[in-house]
Amino acid sequence: MNSQLTTKKGQVAKAALQHSGKLCYHRDRREKTASPAAEKEWIRMKLIIEQELSRQEPEIIIRCGLMDERLKRLIEQIKLYSFSVPAKKDGVLRQMPLEEICYFESVDNRTFLYLEHEVLDCDLKLYELEEKLRGTTFVRISKNCILNAAVVAGVRAQLNGRLEAILKNREKLIVSKHYVRGFREKFED
Repeated sequence: MNSQLTTKKGQVAKAALQHSGKLCYHRDRREKTASPAAEKEWIRMKLIIEQELSRQEPEIIIRCGLMDERLKRLIEQIKLYSFSVPAKKDGVLRQMPLEEICYFESVDNRTFLYLEHEVLDCDLKLYELEEKLRGTTFVRISKNCILNAAVVAGVRAQLNGRLEAILKNREKLIVSKHYVRGFREKFED
């Protein structure tokens, strides 16, 4: 099967090919840039998805000229979906996807993983998590806490240079002044 669909302005072109158990989708997307000087320029991005029944795990390859901020944010989101953290509740071990985790907290040499409405035990130490989560939306906000910046709804300034991070579930966490700079970089992206 070989088909192609193009819009009148040629902004989207799709092709689907199916042969020998392999299904491919191709999307060619062009967007106008926000810069007035480059008004007539287009940003072009190809998205090619190949589905192979024999493949054991997904593989993502990104080919680009210069890596801009939008592409860096996209890569951070992809990393979130490619990693999970083992955690326990009531003796049952579960693999928790990063996108479901609000933050990690260390209390009395134990690490806890906080979801929107649930708390689980995690066997990893914060320094191990910090290393594994490098390049994702997670950021250290205090000596005992690593926060997912993607779940922050708002930020409020506090005394002594600290910040209060208000999460989407309305929980509030304090960002220590030592970690404010790194938090702002993640949050403002």
